[in-house]
Amino acid sequence: MKRTLGTCYYPEHWPEDIWEEDARQMAELGLTWVRIGEFAWSRMEPSQGQFNFEWLDRAICVNSDRGGIIAFHTLDIANNVVILSHVWPNDTVRILH
Repeated sequence: MKRTLGTCYYPEHWPEDIWEEDARQMAELGLTWVRIGEFAWSRMEPSQGQFNFEWLDRAICVNSDRGGIIAFHTLDIANNVVILSHVWPNDTVRILH
């Protein structure tokens, strides 16, 4: 089994014009996968029911163009508890159990 090495990357916190350089450096270091999206739900859904994935599409393309594997991650419990408690304030505990 071949070992791989990856990292978490938060493109939503960096100017888009440096994403390409970041991806180049990650590839140069031998990173083979990148996990993104972990804490970005507020950018993906800026207001309830209004979704914006364009920036995420671009971030995925920049990294996958370098041969990296993208691990898209949005199921972070720290974020989702807060989101769920605002969307369904009376149902959050029931949803989590």
